[in-house]
Amino acid sequence: MLYLMFYLIPGVTVPSFHVGMLFSACCWYRDPHGLPWIEYLHSGASKIWYGIPDEHSTAFRSTMMSLFPQYCRSERTIWLSSDVAMVPPSLLTEKGVSLSRVVQDPGQFVLVFPSAFTSSIATGYLVAESVYFARPSWLDQCERVFKDMQDQH
Repeated sequence: MLYLMFYLIPGVTVPSFHVGMLFSACCWYRDPHGLPWIEYLHSGASKIWYGIPDEHSTAFRSTMMSLFPQYCRSERTIWLSSDVAMVPPSLLTEKGVSLSRVVQDPGQFVLVFPSAFTSSIATGYLVAESVYFARPSWLDQCERVFKDMQDQH
């Protein structure tokens, strides 16, 4: 559905290209647009992904607020900015946060659902590509999503 937009928006309507090296990491993140996305690992080493489903986001939020109050905006819908906090999964599980782990090998896709939090770590040099996509049902929440994003500024 995003291909119907009149403008090219880097990182949203245009795929992103990623090059990683050993221990390159992406901090805990949830897409603020409410969009699902898919990542394809073209070549190189494996990538380790950690994910927290939306139904466990309350426990994740309270844990992050206790660990990093300076980075969390409790009064906001989008309460955690991207690329600010990398917490070891073991610490999160100790605090009662349920999460999943998957290893993505070259030639494989990882699909991330709209409200899930993710983080990832490269196990060596790798080349990947990601793109957002939208189903027609996304339009039902579009106005709320953009209002939440507008309230951040």
